[in-house]
Amino acid sequence: MKDLKQFIKTTIIEFLNENVTQNEIKNKIFNATDFDDWIEAVRMKYGNIIPLYHATTKEKSKIIDKDGFKLTYGKNYKSFGREAIIYFQLGKSDYLSSNRPVLYRLDVPIDFLYNADIDMDNPTISDEEISKYVDMEYWDDLPYEIKNAIKYFIWNDFKLEGTELIISNRFTQDTDENIFKGLKPIKIVD
Repeated sequence: MKDLKQFIKTTIIEFLNENVTQNEIKNKIFNATDFDDWIEAVRMKYGNIIPLYHATTKEKSKIIDKDGFKLTYGKNYKSFGREAIIYFQLGKSDYLSSNRPVLYRLDVPIDFLYNADIDMDNPTISDEEISKYVDMEYWDDLPYEIKNAIKYFIWNDFKLEGTELIISNRFTQDTDENIFKGLKPIKIVD
């Protein structure tokens, strides 16, 4: 019952936030100076509760059903070593497939996104394309996090939905901290 109430609440918030125009979100991202601006654009779209989606295997879904989400050691483009991470998509998932047939939704508070990096494994975008939307005079001075957010946003057809996120605990003081404490996964597709 609690999961249903949370789902209804999140759905209502998303409906109300449709009044924010896509142009307002574009403006926020293209004039961003740090990752806080991207998080604010996400808040403009979704409110203070953000829907994240995770597709996985049947085997791993049994673990998630029992223990919830946990960071697991893996590699990504940001690190040559292994670090504790998990991947999500913002607002929707297009990763359901025969090898990942189970889909979860995790509703997180907006501040949870400070545990996220944008996954830049797939997007490729030229400086020429970026310069159509961003003043390149200031580009080199921007932190990499917002550069990645801007690049991904352009590559993703100017949408926040579907943005691939790497969640880690590298920004917390305690690397053993369970950043998913109190967050309950909702199985959408079994």
